[in-house]
Amino acid sequence: MKKIVIMMLFAISAFTLMSGCSNDSTPATPTLTGTAATGAPIDGTVTVKDAKGAEKDIATSADGSFTLDVTGMTAPYLLRVMPSSGPTLYSYASQNGQTINLTPTTNLAMFLAAGQTDLDAMYTSWDGTAVTATQVATAEGTVRANLVTQMEAAGLDVANYDLFTSAFAANGLGIDGVLDDLIITVDSGTNSFIFTDGSGADLGFDDALAPPAPTAPTAPGDAISIVTVS
Repeated sequence: MKKIVIMMLFAISAFTLMSGCSNDSTPATPTLTGTAATGAPIDGTVTVKDAKGAEKDIATSADGSFTLDVTGMTAPYLLRVMPSSGPTLYSYASQNGQTINLTPTTNLAMFLAAGQTDLDAMYTSWDGTAVTATQVATAEGTVRANLVTQMEAAGLDVANYDLFTSAFAANGLGIDGVLDDLIITVDSGTNSFIFTDGSGADLGFDDALAPPAPTAPTAPGDAISIVTVS
């Protein structure tokens, strides 16, 4: 009987100790991680501005990747990358922990979401309300819908891809290969943009297009198993 009581006390003590350890675990640092590229990786500085006007910045790595520590900051965020040469590009994050890319496609989507207004001015006055996550998602879908041919040729699952949040490497493959042969120039002064291939040929842009509908993942119960009995 004594052995049983001792073993029970030991088990309770061990459980209490383990519970205490788990409660003392340090929470993960909130970050925004992504790639800044135009096909080639962007050499520049990524800055994030939160809904209260606070800013943080970081230099991109050689491959265009970046990770911003957003501890103490408040979503939604407006991001921009200022290259050592070339135009500033913008992007958006609705919450912490997201993968957020900065490319000509995210910049065009932000331009459309903002009603084709000056993105530099929007950044200056950013308080989290100039555009909504829904507006950004709709604009992203429109840009993606106009790149279906190019994205499918690059082997991408267009229906389940997101130009803002789908991680990629600036290595000439996948979406980066699409960016290599794409020229998008936004002109806030005239509220217009250019949308051409790498040779300058107009690709045409239909703002009424919708992207393919996302495909639902297959539920375990929907799987078909074939059993062979010998």
